[in-house]
Amino acid sequence: MTGRDLVTLQILEHVALIQSYPGGDSSIEPASVAAPLGRAVLAATLRHDPPTPLELEHAIEQIEDALMPLRAQVAGARLVFANAALHALARAGAGANGSAPGADITLDMVDVETLFTRLAARANGRPATQDCLPTDPASSAALLVAREVLHHWGLGALTVRDAAA
Repeated sequence: MTGRDLVTLQILEHVALIQSYPGGDSSIEPASVAAPLGRAVLAATLRHDPPTPLELEHAIEQIEDALMPLRAQVAGARLVFANAALHALARAGAGANGSAPGADITLDMVDVETLFTRLAARANGRPATQDCLPTDPASSAALLVAREVLHHWGLGALTVRDAAA
């Protein structure tokens, strides 16, 4: 893939759907790959709000196992992650408050690591009164997927699209 290629990522009920658009042309039929990582899988692991540290570790392992094999297919591409929960996290916690509701938001590694550090602190007992970051299973799962994708796919940033819009 070239730097102009577009890859979209959606976490569906039972799979993660990765679609590739060569040259960034979203009008053509994309090449699609389904990875065994859906909301149901992550919900079975991330059962608490906030998740426990052990739940975070297990979810990270599941995400790595499902998405790491796809790295070669996305190298150098522009990634768009369609996820309403991550979009809400980005608007609330990564300095994207100035963006219009529903507008795409770019998150870089620093933004995602900042959000993850806050999630980990909540998992380790920081009271919700000290940090209002959403830590429900859907939000936690979306943040973990974004973090692991950035780490393991060698990307510097990703675009988050509000899947509800």
